[in-house]
Amino acid sequence: MNIKISKGHQTPVFRQVANQIREAILCGELREGSFLPSEREMAGMTGLHRNTVARVYQELGCEGYLEAIRGRGHIVSFQTEKSDETPFPNAGNTDGEGRLERKYPGVPWFALMRNELVDCKSAFDDLFSKSCAGRNISFASGLVPPEAYFEEDIKEILNELTKSGNENIFNYSHHQGLHALRSGLCSMFRMKGIDVSPSEILVVNETNQALDYLAELFTEKGDTVITESPTSPDVYRAFMLRGATVLSVPMERDGANIDMMKTLVERRRPKFICVSSGFHDPTGIVMSREKRTRLLELSYRHMIPIIEEDSSSEINFTEERIPSIKAMDKNGNTVYIYSMALTFAPGFKMAFVLGNKQVVKKLSYLQSMHIMNPDNINQSIIAHCIKKGLYMKNTHKIRELYREKALLLSECLSEARSLGLRFDEPKGGVYLWCRLPETADFKRFQNDLTRRGVYIMPGSLFFPEGTTGSDYMRLNYSRPDRDQIKKGARILTETLRTSLR
Repeated sequence: MNIKISKGHQTPVFRQVANQIREAILCGELREGSFLPSEREMAGMTGLHRNTVARVYQELGCEGYLEAIRGRGHIVSFQTEKSDETPFPNAGNTDGEGRLERKYPGVPWFALMRNELVDCKSAFDDLFSKSCAGRNISFASGLVPPEAYFEEDIKEILNELTKSGNENIFNYSHHQGLHALRSGLCSMFRMKGIDVSPSEILVVNETNQALDYLAELFTEKGDTVITESPTSPDVYRAFMLRGATVLSVPMERDGANIDMMKTLVERRRPKFICVSSGFHDPTGIVMSREKRTRLLELSYRHMIPIIEEDSSSEINFTEERIPSIKAMDKNGNTVYIYSMALTFAPGFKMAFVLGNKQVVKKLSYLQSMHIMNPDNINQSIIAHCIKKGLYMKNTHKIRELYREKALLLSECLSEARSLGLRFDEPKGGVYLWCRLPETADFKRFQNDLTRRGVYIMPGSLFFPEGTTGSDYMRLNYSRPDRDQIKKGARILTETLRTSLR
């Protein structure tokens, strides 16, 4: 066995030696029962310190490749020769189609999975998928309706791009995202009060992906993340799956309880504070300017970064415009996530992360390990939509469409209000957060709705602890058309009446 060491290599020297010995054992060059040179001899052969060789042997021993024999040295204990005994006598026999006649035991897949993923609840995702199937009326899924796609404009842009002779649209883009798109976004975000450069923007597919990257980059097992209660499952699952403890503070009429958040920050020193500032999912609440200021002061005092999710800010039915936390932040403590999931054709799947240049650089590197490069054609189309002003123009159209649907759903549920259903008329966004009367049997209510083809999201899915919210439901009015809203509200009212105890 010839050990070769490269002193200038980024792999530590002891790891280089361990890798080569391990490879020699696995390929049969060093057979079971073979003695390795003593630590002193190996140090002389390789020019390494004896302590380094001892570390190599210790590591290979822990992995089961070597065994220390007192007074004699280290012996290869890893069996490489094939056994003559076959636990399945007929394993080599095949049927007429070449398949093994005798079944081997199946792989215990569940036993191999990480416990966090096995235990992860999938009710939210299952309901989302089922609600979109067939002729169901979906108040569960948050998708843009077909009438909001501005399809003709997109077709025209795609036609221009393909006829331009620019072959780059069919190539991979940079893993941080198409530069033309990021440049266009700078102008768009400056109109929202956020001064940003292309190097401070990362293009991703959706909010979930942005949260997952942030959790992977920053979160370690045992960390604490503070968020709101209720909140989207996408938020707390991303951090929980990385081993973090997610603590939540209750929502008030003007946003999260900052006093309670302050207490948690002082006691737990969290890695992040994660909030949805505008037309919050699922409550539809907008965080007040005062609370945004207090949250930034808390961040500055304790040097705790803020993750601000802001996917619904364009869907504002009022004249009031509150700047984002990112726009108010002068210290660069905020990572801002903006998604087009509710304002663009859903098949384009585009979201953006705005943050510190070094953070974005590391996130883009992380993205390159996951998907190599984002979709270039979709980015080119969106870049042209922003450049021509079509995106912002269409958000006005979508805003009016959602406003009409919100009013219609509220009116159609007026009879349900007389039965004890409580909700506030939305001032923006796409969610109606409803509380059922205490006398309602929620399980029966939901089962009867599902049987009649109407899907809702149970409120309990939006609480990280999972022990509250059983009398709440979230209705999303973005996807169903007007006739479906009327029919769905009628079925919901009838079902609520029969579910009252």
